[in-house]
Amino acid sequence: MYKKPLPTAERLRYLLVYDPETGHLRWRNPPHHTCAKGVICPGNGSNGYKVVTVDKVSYLQHRVIWVMQTGFPPPDDTVIDHIDEDPSNNRWDNLRLLDNATNVARSSKHVRAPIVVPHENGSWQVWRGKTYVGRFVSEEDAREADPAKTIDRRRNKTPVVRVRRAKSKSGWEARVYIDGKRVHLGTYPTREQALAAPLPE
Repeated sequence: MYKKPLPTAERLRYLLVYDPETGHLRWRNPPHHTCAKGVICPGNGSNGYKVVTVDKVSYLQHRVIWVMQTGFPPPDDTVIDHIDEDPSNNRWDNLRLLDNATNVARSSKHVRAPIVVPHENGSWQVWRGKTYVGRFVSEEDAREADPAKTIDRRRNKTPVVRVRRAKSKSGWEARVYIDGKRVHLGTYPTREQALAAPLPE
């Protein structure tokens, strides 16, 4: 698997500050005016992993952190593993190196719990391992999502069931997107019933 070359430890330490207790990265010397000194780098990327942009290139935060802490990039035949299987948890005691074979074997033996991460537009994304479940308006909605029913058909077989308050305020509307088209599933008295709406055949 191709992995883009990482900046040097000196460059990263000049630009960023890492807190091993929280796993957060902050700007020490922001590279451009859109970054504020001291502000945390949320950088939500795909699969629940956090990213940070350095010198106009985006990198996975846990790989950047590894270089900052050790002084060297991880060897090509290894991966940085999140011990608790939460890809957004970059605390130093949660990161370790695994060889590729061990990492694949470990992943195949676990059914990962859904991971809920905030998105930059204020919504919440849900991932199960490398499977994108969906994006939700509130953290509560994201945590209550049923991964078995809310997987995006663009990447998987089951469409995302989305619910919202009906305009009449008399119930909850359920809908899905299939092949880019919105399909209305009906209006239900409660949010729970809307989430459980039967999918089209």
